[in-house]
Amino acid sequence: MLDSSPEDEDFPGRLLHQAALWDNTELLEDLLEGGQQNFLNSQDSWGRTPLHAAAITENSKCLEVLLNAGADPNIQCGPRGESKTPLHLAALHGHCRNVSTLLQHNANILLRDLNGMTAIDLADNAGHSKCVHVLKEAADSKEKTRLDIHSSIRDACSHGDVRSVQQLLLSLRDDAELIVNMSPSGANTLLFTACQVGNKEIVKILLEHGADGRYHSVTKYSPLYIACYHGHRDIVELLLLKFPELVQQHTVERWLPIHACCINGHVSVLELLFQFPYPAHIMKKYRDSTDQWEYYMPFDINERDATGQNILYVSALLGNKKLLDVILKFRVRATRISHLEVQFPSDNRYIVSATSSKTEPTN
Repeated sequence: MLDSSPEDEDFPGRLLHQAALWDNTELLEDLLEGGQQNFLNSQDSWGRTPLHAAAITENSKCLEVLLNAGADPNIQCGPRGESKTPLHLAALHGHCRNVSTLLQHNANILLRDLNGMTAIDLADNAGHSKCVHVLKEAADSKEKTRLDIHSSIRDACSHGDVRSVQQLLLSLRDDAELIVNMSPSGANTLLFTACQVGNKEIVKILLEHGADGRYHSVTKYSPLYIACYHGHRDIVELLLLKFPELVQQHTVERWLPIHACCINGHVSVLELLFQFPYPAHIMKKYRDSTDQWEYYMPFDINERDATGQNILYVSALLGNKKLLDVILKFRVRATRISHLEVQFPSDNRYIVSATSSKTEPTN
């Protein structure tokens, strides 16, 4: 990482790199006041910034000058420098004061270099136990802060407090996506909570801040499943647009979102799941019970749960006539399997009942 210095090449901001490398604060401040501010994050041929140069100088005074001037502590250098940040370098060299200074200015402790190493990993491998202690304390403190904020956002989601959710997420900046998708101690995600409560505005806000559609690691319940279960049709539509593949996700009971609709009798949600224009990449090929017809659906409409019940059985068991009507009237376009020797109309296309119990020719 030190085989080449800023003195060996010419590039915009080279003088800032030199001042930082020499730890010459007077020169650095003069340069910044004299028009070099625009080159604060300038990179040499290795992709190193002035902060990288300062980080390898023990007890660097220039480090704080650069950070106070607005230098970005999380810029990673190029492949020649193994994508290391200034924090990586300070940890690698065991410069604890530099490490502390960078951490105070929001250096990202989780970033990994080209070899997959964090700053803690590099300090540990190099035997810099004091640096490891400083970094681990910072990591623990950061995690506690994230958990506290996550808890506050969860409370706001549970109470449908749109304004608080918005304000809390806006305050997070770079950590928003990470915190939004946390599931501490095996809890459901914030998106799941918002879908369960049925607050469309909060769901939108969470999606805008990077919420993904992950399901619970144990129950396998997804945000889409719980929205279907509670009959929040508008949220179901939002999720299908963003994560259509969740319509195929089974719970631990082998329930699909179509089962969730039927369990609680949400007819309009089931209709949406049937009629939604799914993207081609999630469509699967199925055959009817006679093995004579092929058709495409994003899920098997006759899928059975862990007890062997499909949605037709569930709807009949509950005595829900509206659900039964929707299921029995649903049709998909199917194609005759070519190896069968049966006479059919010239267009060779039939309509197959969703329950696979009946076929009839198209008009």
